[in-house]
Amino acid sequence: MRVDMKKLAMVLCTCLCCALVSCSSYRVAAFPFVSAEGVDAAQLQSWRLQTDAAPISYTYDMPDTEENEDRMVSFTDMVEPGDLQAAINLATEAQGENCIGLKDVMIDYRWMRIPLLGEEYRYRITGTPVRKK
Repeated sequence: MRVDMKKLAMVLCTCLCCALVSCSSYRVAAFPFVSAEGVDAAQLQSWRLQTDAAPISYTYDMPDTEENEDRMVSFTDMVEPGDLQAAINLATEAQGENCIGLKDVMIDYRWMRIPLLGEEYRYRITGTPVRKK
């Protein structure tokens, strides 16, 4: 009988931990094309460009600030233009110096909270790199 109580306690503890974990993902933007900061329309028209054959996926971890934590808790004000541009800039920089933007872009905001272990907030960017030839 004692072994059964231990198993029951473990099951209840596991269920409680799973119930306290919370996470979600929201599609916040979709664009046909986004460019890195500092690239203007005149440059895009004058450069010869090529698109990679395969899309990429890039994750931008939000800075661990009280403001970002408040966004996650309240579900409001999740998209700040500066945050999106920073995420886009880092995603293009990660593809090499000749990458000037991304085509067919989707940006998701993701968050997860695990009791006693912490929280995580991030943007996930998927798209196809566009490069200068």
